[in-house]
Amino acid sequence: MEQSIKEAIAEIEKRHADGYENPYRLGLHSYDKLGHFERGSLVVLGGESGHGKSMLSLNMAHKWLKKGLRVVYFSFEKNLEIEERIEKIEDRLEEMESEKH
Repeated sequence: MEQSIKEAIAEIEKRHADGYENPYRLGLHSYDKLGHFERGSLVVLGGESGHGKSMLSLNMAHKWLKKGLRVVYFSFEKNLEIEERIEKIEDRLEEMESEKH
């Protein structure tokens, strides 16, 4: 396990040294620096109910889709709940854009 950790750290450092830029960034510098999300990876979010897993994952998916990246989203929530959350995200993004101008 120790060797795997060393190899992973070496890979991350190499990517940053070579100017690698992961397209699946979150916009959170300390998190993005680690480069957790990679093309072709499967990410599973878990935690207590109501702690923002869906909102976080939908925000990530929305951001990546707007950049033209491909995203597959699976959820055990009802489709209507997901649609309502996506609408809230889009509404909030529009509000933020109008506040800039």
